[in-house]
This record gives sequence, C-alpha cells and structure tokens, in this order.
Amino acid sequence: MNRCYAGNLSNEDKQKIGKDLKEIATSSPYHWADYQFALWYASGWGGEDKINQAAIWLEKAVHKGNTSAMATLGENYREGKLGLTQSDTKANALFALAARKGHARARYNLGTSYCEGKGDLTIDFNRCVELWDQSAKQGNVNAQIKLANMYRLGSKDGPPMTIPVNPQLCFRWNLAAAKQGNVKIMNTIGGAYYTGRGVQRNVEFAFEWFMKAAEKGDKHAQHNVGAFYEKGTGCDIDLEQAMHWYQMSAAQEYQIAIDAVERLKSNQ
Repeated sequence: MNRCYAGNLSNEDKQKIGKDLKEIATSSPYHWADYQFALWYASGWGGEDKINQAAIWLEKAVHKGNTSAMATLGENYREGKLGLTQSDTKANALFALAARKGHARARYNLGTSYCEGKGDLTIDFNRCVELWDQSAKQGNVNAQIKLANMYRLGSKDGPPMTIPVNPQLCFRWNLAAAKQGNVKIMNTIGGAYYTGRGVQRNVEFAFEWFMKAAEKGDKHAQHNVGAFYEKGTGCDIDLEQAMHWYQMSAAQEYQIAIDAVERLKSNQ
C-alpha cells in the first residue's frame, strides 16, 4: 500500500500537515484529498492508535470514485489490516470495481484472486491472464512477472493446460520487467539469452544483462559475470575481473561463488 513519506519531520510538523489535510478532505469534494488523508493515517502520522482511521477515509474516497482508494482498501481487506476483518470477498469486490475503471494494480490483484480462487471466485486462468495482461501493458511490474511465470510453467491444470507453456511470451514479459529495473529478472533475462529459451541465443546480450544485475548487487548475476570472464563467454577472458565478481558474490555467502574463488586461487 502507498504510504506518505514522513522523512525527518517533527511531531509538530506532522500534526500541522494532518490538520491541513483534514480541513481539505472535509471541505473538498475531490476524492484525492480523502485518499491522501487515509495514507496520512496509515503511515502512522496521526499516531499508532489512530491508524485504523485510514479505513474510514479510504471508504470516503471510494464512495467518491477514487480507484486507488478502492485498490488500497481491497488490499487491506485481503490482509486484514487497518482494523478490518479479513475478507477476500470484499477485497475482490473492490478490486473488480477499480479494475473496471482501468486501475492497473486492481487488475493485477483481481487476476491473482482468479488464479488462486480466492473469496467468492472460482479459479479461472483465462480471466486471470486477461487481467494480468491488461495490468502488465499498463506497466505493472508484478503483473509482468506473474505473466512470465504463467507462460514459463503453464497453468498446470491439464492436460491440456488452459494456459500452455509459451517461452516467447515468458521472455517478452520478463524483458518488460527487467527494463523497469527488476534486478532478479535482469539476471533471468541474461539466462534466457545464454540458453536461447524464448529468444535467439546471444551470449553477448547474456553478458550485458548479467552485468546489469551484478552491478545492482544480485549475487547470482555476480557469479555469472565471474564465470563469463573466466571462460571468455560473451567477453574477453579476464581472470582478475572473474575473481572480482566471484568475490562480490561470495561476500553474500553464495556457496558456488565461494567455491569458485577457492578454485581460482588454487589455479593461480
């Protein structure tokens, strides 16, 4: 759930902001004010004892048509937070309302409910993929990753499966998530280029994507970069760089990289 950024403001500043927000919310017909005030409470600015007030303001924003409030309130019903009684059925109703209005996160959440058969919904993989596809095309990273996993494994309800395995679509949606900065999926894209699964094999592209993820701290990608430098795959052989990246990965207690460091030391 989105949260207001408290930063290093004093309690006095927080109270003043809360007062200003409340005046706007109670006097303005605009749903965004109610929603922002809900986030203010949910972030704890009004005090931990008043966090449950967030649900009240979310309800107000929902009644005024705020789709973000619908999605957020639905998520809190799903998780039983903000003093709400856990209810997948109520969550689904709110997700469906926001999804019909085009809200990307609500579409993702509703798709997940169809995938898992939560609340009053029966499992429907076609509807699930339809909603995830809509959300993914709007840029929702979680939906892109879920779609990729669905196409990687299929719906597993067959044979025949409702959603069959499709390596090309798996790669397409993983690439979309990787381009948005998901580090784990960057490493996955590197692996896809290396094996040629879902895309034409290209070890130079594999090296580039492993490096992107390695530079952002992914231990698996760091090991992969080390292996590429050691063997000269997609790059020139450079044992110094290989050791560097193996050590970076080993520092995160990745056993394969730890073994690689010891092996290189022995060879040298």
